[in-house]
Amino acid sequence: MGEKITDNHYAEKWICDYRDRLALKYYPNWLRKIYLRIEKRAHKKSNATFQVSKGTMDDYVNDFKNIELENLHIITNGYEKVNKSLKNFSSEKLIFSYTGSLYSGGKRSFKILSEVIKQCAEEGTIDIDKVIIKYAGNSTEELNKQIKEFGIDIFENYGSVSRERAIEIQNESDILILLTWNTKNEKGVITGKFYEYLIAHKPIICLISGNEPNSELSLLIRETNVGISCEEINYNLEFKMLKNYLIGQYNNKMLYGSVKYEGNNKEIDKYDYKNIVDKVESICKSS
Repeated sequence: MGEKITDNHYAEKWICDYRDRLALKYYPNWLRKIYLRIEKRAHKKSNATFQVSKGTMDDYVNDFKNIELENLHIITNGYEKVNKSLKNFSSEKLIFSYTGSLYSGGKRSFKILSEVIKQCAEEGTIDIDKVIIKYAGNSTEELNKQIKEFGIDIFENYGSVSRERAIEIQNESDILILLTWNTKNEKGVITGKFYEYLIAHKPIICLISGNEPNSELSLLIRETNVGISCEEINYNLEFKMLKNYLIGQYNNKMLYGSVKYEGNNKEIDKYDYKNIVDKVESICKSS
C-alpha cells in the first residue's frame, strides 16, 4: 500500500515503521519467507525504515544480504507526559506492583523475586507480613500456578482493570515490577510498560527470563538508573544482587517511610515522545 501511495504521488515519502517484525523467527518457514520478501521490497522502495530496538535492528540486518544501511534507523517507543498530579500514598508496608499479562512456560515469571523474598523472610532480614505484591491483569490462572510453585503468597490480585486503575495501582506502590524475556531468537524485546513506568518516577525491578545475556532492556535500566535488572541466564549472581537491593529498599521503607529513587532525568527525557518526534522529523526531512 505504501508503495502504491508514493508511486501515485499521494505522498512524497514512505516511512516503513516496524513496531514489530513481520518475519518473526517462530513462524513456519514458508510463511516467514513470504514476509521476508515483503520486508525486503518495502525497505528497497521506502525512504526510511524504522526498527524499535537495537536487537530487532540486528535481526533485520542479519536476515538480508547487502542491505542498504543508510536509511535504517532505531526509533524506540516512548512515553507521553501527563499533566495530572500524582497522589501521595502512605503505607507501612513495602508495596510492589505488576500490571500486565503473565505467560506460561516461564516467559514472564516472578520466580527470582519470589525466591529472594522467601529467603529473606526465612533469614529474618525482612518481615514478610510487611511486603505486598499487587497484581492486575487477566492471567489469574498463571498467577495462582506461580504462587503454588514458588510457595509464597503475598499477592493481592485485582484481576483485569482499566488503564486508569492500573496507573492508580502503580502510583500506590513503592516499586514497579517489569517482566520480559531475552532469547537467542527474540532479542531486543522492550515492553512498552518500561516507558509507561518511567513517568511514575519510581524504582523498577526488571526480571528477564531467557537464554541470552546482556539484554537491551538491562542496558536501558542502567542508563536511566531507575532500578535493577535481573537476568535468568545469570541466576546465581543476579539472585545475590537482587537480595541486597531488596533488603536495602525494605530498610529504607521501614526506617524512612519511602524507598530510594535516583532516576537519571537526562536519559529518561530521551524517551519523551516530544523528543522522539523531533528525531523522526529530522530523519523525514533528510531522507
